[in-house]
Parts: sequence; C-alpha cells; structure tokens
Amino acid sequence: MNRNGKEQAETRILIVEDDPASREVLADWLAGHGHAVRAAGTASEALDAARDFHPDVLLSDWDLGGERNGVDVARTLQSEHDLNVIFISGNPLHLLRQASRDLRVIRYLRKPVSLERLNRLIEGLGAGRGLAWNG
Repeated sequence: MNRNGKEQAETRILIVEDDPASREVLADWLAGHGHAVRAAGTASEALDAARDFHPDVLLSDWDLGGERNGVDVARTLQSEHDLNVIFISGNPLHLLRQASRDLRVIRYLRKPVSLERLNRLIEGLGAGRGLAWNG
C-alpha cells in the first residue's frame, strides 16, 4: 500500500551510488516508502545484485569512481531485460544524455535529488501510468 492508502505492487529498485551516505539515504527513503531496494556501490556489485534481484528500476549515478560507470551498468542490464532507468548526477546532464543516447532512460536528475520528486516518479511507474522515454 502506498502513502495514499492505495494498493500498489512493490517496485524493485536497484540503486547504484558510489557515495555511501547518499546510497544509504536513497535506500532508506525508498524502502520506507514501500519499495523493495537493493543498493550497490560499484558497477560490479550492481551487476551481481541484478542477477538475483531482477529490478524494475535502475537508479544510478553516472560516475561510480571506477572503470565502469552507471551508463555501462544500464547498457548491460537493458541488454538482458526490460528495465526503467533513472540517472542521477552532479555532472553536466547534457554529457550524460549524450553518453546514454542509445539507452531507454526515463529521467535524468541533477544532484541533489528531491526525494519526494523521485518517489513520485517511481510510484508513477509502478502504477502503470508509464512515462515517456527521454531518449
């Protein structure tokens, strides 16, 4: 049941964020709003988690501080199954859009992210209202 008292299927969200504090805040907030959440700090951790978790939504930072970034994770996961992607970044979003132009991305959000806005966006996906892809 969502915060408005309506029944809603649990949305499985894979969070990929290299900053531990940000990762924890996102995971706690979304789990507290009724979503099933797994969190990873690296691309490798995210890909491993996705194998068992089968996320509906990938919420990923672009720069993960390693050899692979959030676009790499999204590209790999979208090649395996249908997945909604939301990118968050402190870097210029036009560069992220260019790097991910071959992916189906729901939204690009600039850090710091409004948690309320993010939750509304994800609840909109779970309610089956669908969102236009930002390509």
